[in-house]
Amino acid sequence: MALPIKGSAEGAWEAIQGLKATSARRPAQTAADLDRIFRAGAPPQGLNGRHEGILVMTTQGPLDGLSRRLASLWMPWLGKRFDRQAATGDNLLTQGALTAARFVWRRYAFRPVEPGVLSAFDFRTYTAAGLVDSDRLVLKIDYDLDSNPRFLIRSILDELVAVGPMTYLGKVHMKRGRDWKMMGYFALRPDPLQPQDEFAIWDSAEVTQEPTPAPRRRKSRKRSAETG
Repeated sequence: MALPIKGSAEGAWEAIQGLKATSARRPAQTAADLDRIFRAGAPPQGLNGRHEGILVMTTQGPLDGLSRRLASLWMPWLGKRFDRQAATGDNLLTQGALTAARFVWRRYAFRPVEPGVLSAFDFRTYTAAGLVDSDRLVLKIDYDLDSNPRFLIRSILDELVAVGPMTYLGKVHMKRGRDWKMMGYFALRPDPLQPQDEFAIWDSAEVTQEPTPAPRRRKSRKRSAETG
């Protein structure tokens, strides 16, 4: 199936970033463009490892301006990680998210991944028809798991499609009572700085300190002299 955004992976990502930029000036038109692109996408195949993420826009009408301002000042979400074999994954957040989150989810255990990065809010993945786009197949990112906080998080269902080379566009839905409400769009791409087979979830019950990088081995002077 031909993807809606042609060209290189970098060009496809720039196209999504361009739509993010225009969402402030033309929110209705940008939302319509994103919906058209989403509907022309295809279910991702074999997602694995760390993926960089951006919030493209929210779709909450009068609240969108406030959301943009808040996101420009502070965006703790970094992206997602996928485990292809297990059909699971989690979200990556900045260390700064921990302080704010403690007011909402006091007992939830965030997990350190590396200095300055935490993982949280696990999900499972599967392919199914879209909530709104019932005539399209999408990758569901489902947070309704016992390991997640019941407040807000378990009510979220993301849907993801490939829209360009290594470029993915997602819709965020939240359950309100018995109904689902579309909340906004996000985008993902493979993290260019991380190996794609990286998926280490820490089993820490509490975040007490950041993981310490393993020390590098020093070459012995004797061996260096022999090889020189």
